[in-house]
Amino acid sequence: MELSSEKGFVVNDRVIFSKEVINQYSEQYYSKQFFSLSTIKVGSGEGNNQESKAKYNYISVVTNDYQTATVTSSNTLDEVTVNSFNAQNDVDVQLKRSLTPTQWNTFCVPFTISADVIAEKFGAGTLVYTFGSMNGNVMNFAPSTTIEAGKPYIVKPANTVVNPTFTGVNIEASAPVKSGENGFFMQGTYGAKTDLLDDGTNLFLGEGNKFYKPAKGSTKMKGMRAYFIVPQGTNLAALRANIDGATTAIDEFATVVEQPTDNRIYNLQGQFVGTSFEGLHGVYVQNGKKVLVK
Repeated sequence: MELSSEKGFVVNDRVIFSKEVINQYSEQYYSKQFFSLSTIKVGSGEGNNQESKAKYNYISVVTNDYQTATVTSSNTLDEVTVNSFNAQNDVDVQLKRSLTPTQWNTFCVPFTISADVIAEKFGAGTLVYTFGSMNGNVMNFAPSTTIEAGKPYIVKPANTVVNPTFTGVNIEASAPVKSGENGFFMQGTYGAKTDLLDDGTNLFLGEGNKFYKPAKGSTKMKGMRAYFIVPQGTNLAALRANIDGATTAIDEFATVVEQPTDNRIYNLQGQFVGTSFEGLHGVYVQNGKKVLVK
C-alpha cells in the first residue's frame, strides 16, 4: 500500500484514489488540501536516518458510494456448534472434529478436498465413498478420489484425525446436498443439533459400522456429518450397504439397532442407570442388546 503525493492512494500498484480526488475531497470538507498538511512526509523508513521515516496523521478516506466491507465469520468449524460462514476463496479452515480409522465416519464440509490433501491430512490409503444407488434394500456406495463441497461421504482414514486444518480452500456458502435415489438418501449437515426423526425414516451411522435409529428424545447429532433418509415402512432389519461390490463390506454395515421397549437401562459395567435415555450419551444395554445413544 502506498500513499503518494504523486499518485495518491495506491494498493498493489493500482490507484484507488488519485491525488486530485483526495485533495478535492479534503478541501471541500476540511478547507485544506490533504497533501499540503505539514505532518505528512514521504520517506523510505529504511536505515537509521530519522528524517527518512514517514510521519502520518490518522487517515480516513471515504466516498459517497462507500459501503461497509463484508464481515466474515470465523474459519473454524466446530462439530458441537451451529456453524455460520460466508463464501470465501483461498482461506484456511480448521475443523473441530475427529475421525477414527477403526470404522466408517460420515463426513461433509463446505469446501472441496483434493486427493493429495486427503492423503496428507487423513493418511495415504484413506478410503472415501459416496452413496449412489439402491438395489432393493441394499445401499450401493462407490469410491471417490476427492471430497466435493457440500456432498456427503463415508470416510475411513488411514490415520487418526484430530482437528485438521486445511489451507487455501474455497468455502461455498450453499447448503449441503443429499445423494441417493428412490427415496433413499444420504443428507449432509454442517452444524450441530440437526433434528433427526425417530419414526424410522432417519438413520445415522454409528459404533460398529451399524445403522442406528435415533432413540426417543435423542434426535440431535453433531456437525460435519451426514445421516440417512429412508422411506416410511422400510424393513430396517434387512437394510444393508454394498461398498463397491465387496461382500465383506456389506457385513460391516450390520442391521439397524431399534429402540428396545424395556425401560431398564444399564451401562457397560452392568450398573443400572435409570429408565430413560434422556441425558445419556454412549453405549448402554437394554433387553440384552447394546444401544448407542447420540
